[in-house]
Amino acid sequence: MRLPMGTKVGIVVSSPSAAREMLRDHDITFANRDVPELASAAVAKGDSDIVFSPHGPEWQMLRKVCVREVLGSATLDSVYYLRRREIRNTVKYLYSRVGSPVHVGQQMFRSLNAITKACCGCDGQERKG
Repeated sequence: MRLPMGTKVGIVVSSPSAAREMLRDHDITFANRDVPELASAAVAKGDSDIVFSPHGPEWQMLRKVCVREVLGSATLDSVYYLRRREIRNTVKYLYSRVGSPVHVGQQMFRSLNAITKACCGCDGQERKG
């Protein structure tokens, strides 16, 4: 699906087969995207990162490190308890809202944020004070 966004066209990938095709067959095309300068500077502060780097040797190295260190089975296994807890909390929340509107994106962001913190060395709990 095409999604016009100002002068750019976004593409929504909504199925596993389309995602597989995009990532396998058209990876370089989608990796070489225009990056807004202000967004890149604000987020990266001049450093290299996987989100805003153009496709090339540096991006490929960052991707390998990310897959090995963040998405590797040892890391995912180490936060299994947290992933399970977040899934249960999400299901519990959705059941509590039966018949009411639910902002799924907000709920998913909350869960993914907790899991991402754990993968990066935090315990996934918000700190007070």
